[in-house]
Amino acid sequence: MIMSLSVKNQSIETSGITKDYKEAICEYIWNGFEANATEVRVSYTCSELQGIDTISITDNGDGINYDSLSETFGAFLASQKSSLSLKLKAKANKGKGRFSFSAFSSIAKWITKYDDNGVIKSYSITLTNENKETYEYDEPQEVKDDTVSGTTVVFYNIYGILPEDLDINSLEDFLLYEFSWYLYLNRDKGYKIYLNDTELDYSKHINTKYSDTTIETIGNNQFEISVIVWNEKISEKFRMYYFDSNNVIKGIDTTTYNRNTVDFNHSVFIHSRFFYMWQEERTFDIPDQTSLFTYEESQRTLKTLKKVVQAFLAQKIGLYMSGKADEEIKKMIEVRKTFPSFSDDDYGNLRKRV
Repeated sequence: MIMSLSVKNQSIETSGITKDYKEAICEYIWNGFEANATEVRVSYTCSELQGIDTISITDNGDGINYDSLSETFGAFLASQKSSLSLKLKAKANKGKGRFSFSAFSSIAKWITKYDDNGVIKSYSITLTNENKETYEYDEPQEVKDDTVSGTTVVFYNIYGILPEDLDINSLEDFLLYEFSWYLYLNRDKGYKIYLNDTELDYSKHINTKYSDTTIETIGNNQFEISVIVWNEKISEKFRMYYFDSNNVIKGIDTTTYNRNTVDFNHSVFIHSRFFYMWQEERTFDIPDQTSLFTYEESQRTLKTLKKVVQAFLAQKIGLYMSGKADEEIKKMIEVRKTFPSFSDDDYGNLRKRV
């Protein structure tokens, strides 16, 4: 069966869809997580001439419910998904993500499985680069094995990409830059990304020794505060990101620290139902920004929250700087041989620590 979209090819081409295959792959990975997946796998097959034959991205999410197909695929510049990415995918991609395949492929086919009142059903959807105004789909069929819900999108007629462009050495850093924070925050839920069967390791970008999470209660509101310490310098300001309980980002603020005063590259992620009533994303560090709060109680809560965050950060910075000092002493002793010698008694050990 064929269904028409409510737009023309030209509208899609001028809507800001990425032309970078790496960014396009990220879009489809986010699609999986936004469908409540815990695992997303990226893989490819090669042709007889050792070029790329197909690229596949598979998730174990909820699948695409057939009854909502016209809403999810039939409406362009409309999206039911939340915003998740630090990059930030702060505003939903509004349905453009599914057309990102045009950066590297001419055909995309979704094979999706979903739970229909306790029965797993499966069907496929196909989009082509030639005619983005329509999509083709078939009737769902009951799946009688032990399979669960999820979606695999397969891209055909690949161009502009070589096999080495999709190996772990070429693509890992790009994916980690986009997803490491999200994998870390959801590590206890088992969230993973696999690239050609190799699991991405977020600790390559995140200092797990000093990153930490705390739960704080202010008034009647509970806040989950996570500090992520980056292994390398980050280009953006040190910021706090406010999410509601549905993982929708509702605000961005800066911490009181900046890169000129402390070498502690960090980001703070705060989740709470307290932010649920915020109607739109706000960025506090932009001048003349209208205050989100009209009620004194909410203003007091936010003010207290910021103090709690700063205290938590100060604690982590203290541990981080202490660890840096220990590392420097170890280097002086073991590498540079420049650390002074002390007697091996109580007085000598005290002098060494001081």
